Amino acid sequence: MRISFSENIRVDFMQEAVRLNRMLLRVVCGGSILVELFNIVRVLFFSNSGLSTLNNRLYFGFYVFLAVSCAVFLLTDLLAKLSTRQRYYLHMTAASVVVLWQTVFNIYDIYRSSAVGNITVVTSLVAFSSLVTMRPVYAMCNLWGNYLLFVLSLWRVGSSGEVINFTITAILCAAVYVVRYRHLCTELRQKREIQHMNQELEESRHQFQLSLEQYELIRENEQFVTFEWDIRNRWMRMSKGWEEMFGFPGLIQEFEAFIGTLTELTDEQRREILDCLENVRSGVEHQKLELCLPLKSGGRRWFEVTVIAQADQNGEPAFAIGMLTDIMDKKARLFRLEREVKMDTFTGTFNKAAIETYGERKLQELGSGERLAMFILDMDDFKHINDTYGHPAGDQILKLVADLLWDAAPTGARVGRVGGDEFVVLFVVGDGTDVRRYAEAVVSRVPALQYRGAGVGAGCSIGIALSPAGGSYAQLYETADRALYEAKKRGGNQVFQLGRSLTSAHT
Repeated sequence: MRISFSENIRVDFMQEAVRLNRMLLRVVCGGSILVELFNIVRVLFFSNSGLSTLNNRLYFGFYVFLAVSCAVFLLTDLLAKLSTRQRYYLHMTAASVVVLWQTVFNIYDIYRSSAVGNITVVTSLVAFSSLVTMRPVYAMCNLWGNYLLFVLSLWRVGSSGEVINFTITAILCAAVYVVRYRHLCTELRQKREIQHMNQELEESRHQFQLSLEQYELIRENEQFVTFEWDIRNRWMRMSKGWEEMFGFPGLIQEFEAFIGTLTELTDEQRREILDCLENVRSGVEHQKLELCLPLKSGGRRWFEVTVIAQADQNGEPAFAIGMLTDIMDKKARLFRLEREVKMDTFTGTFNKAAIETYGERKLQELGSGERLAMFILDMDDFKHINDTYGHPAGDQILKLVADLLWDAAPTGARVGRVGGDEFVVLFVVGDGTDVRRYAEAVVSRVPALQYRGAGVGAGCSIGIALSPAGGSYAQLYETADRALYEAKKRGGNQVFQLGRSLTSAHT
C-alpha cells in the first residue's frame, strides 16, 4: 500500500522527535535523579527535624516521586525494546511528568514560603518549549495546562502584575514552540522531497541502457532496423537493414529536414515522426509509436518504433537510440480479430454492437447541413419461407438480402444485422433523396430473390428516420422502428417514413 506524502512527514517527525528527545531527556532525568538523591539525603540526615514535620515529609515525597519517575524512564528507555512510536510516547510522557512536577512543586513552595517572586516554573516552561520536540496538540496541552494550574493557584497569593508577567512568558513560550515546530516540519518536508527526487533519479538511471557492445550486436540482427540519432549534430545512423528495406542511405545528415522532404509519407506520419524527435530533444526518455511506412519494393508495412533518449553527464539529452520492428503479421491478426468481433459472419454485415457504436460516433461527427439516415429492413412473413422451403432457403435469402443491401448502398454506408431477419443501414445524407432512392431499389428487388433457381415470395418492409447532429442513436432507432411498424401495418412490401409514405410497391 502506497503511503501518502503527509503520512511520510508524520513518520519522519516522530523519528526526528525521538532522536532529539532521547539524549535531552536522558540528561535531564539522570541529573534530576542525582539532585533528588542529594535532597533526600539532606532531608533524612542533615535536617534538624528529619521526617518529623509535615513540611519535610511533603518535600521528601516530591523528591522521591521525581527520582523514582526518572529512574523508571531511564530503565525503560535503555533496556526495553520499543518501536519508534512507543518510544515517542514514552518521551512525551516523561517530559510531561517533569514539567508537571516542577509546576506543582513550585506552587507548594510559594504557598509554604510566600515567595511569589521566586517562580521557578518559568524556567521549566521555557526549557520545555525550547528543547522538547512533540506534536503541537500535546505541547500546547502541556504548556497551557501547567499555565492554568499555576495561575489559578497564584491568583490567591500573588499580584495581578505577576500573573500578567507569567502570562506573557507563557505566550512567548508558545510562540517559540510554534516557530520551532514549523521550522522542523519544513526541514523534514524538504528532506523527504530530496529523497523522492533522488529515488526517481536512481530509478531513471536503472532504466533501459544499451552499452556500445549491446547496441552493435543488435545492429547486426537483420530482423530489426536500429538507429542512432545525434541530437546536437542532427545526424541519424541506421543499421544495414534500413537501406535494404527502404532504399535510403544508412547515414543521413539533417534528419529532421530529410523527413520533411519525404513525399512518400502522409502529413500525419510526418507529424508523428517530427513530434517524436521533438519529444526526445525535450527530455522524454521513452517513446513508442506505430507507423505504416512505404517500402523500397512498393506497398506499405506496419512497424513499431521504439525510441530511448540518452543523456550526457549534465543530464541533457544527447543521443537517441531506437528500433523499428516489423509488426505486419501482428497488425494483420489484430485487424482480422477486430473484423471478427465487429462482423456478423453469417451475412457479412456488421453485428448489432458494431453498427450501434458506428451510429453513436457518426452522430457526433455530423457537419453543418448533414443528417444521419437510418432505415430498418424487416422481411415480410419470413416464417412462411422457412416453413415452406426449409431453413436453408431462409438462410440463403438472408445472405442475398445482405448482398443486395451492400451492392445498392451509397458510398460510405454501413449495413448491420440487428436481429434474425432485421437489418439496419446507416449513412450520411443532405436532403434525404439518397435514402428514398436506395430504399425503393431494395424493396423492388427483394421479391426477385431466388433459392435454387426459383422464387420464394420474399418481400420486405423498410422504416426510415433522419437525425440531425447532436441527436441520439436510441431516438433515431425508435423513430425508424415506428416507421417500420407503420409500413407493416399498411400491408408490408413498402417504404415508410413518419409523416410521409414514400412508395407503395405491393406485389
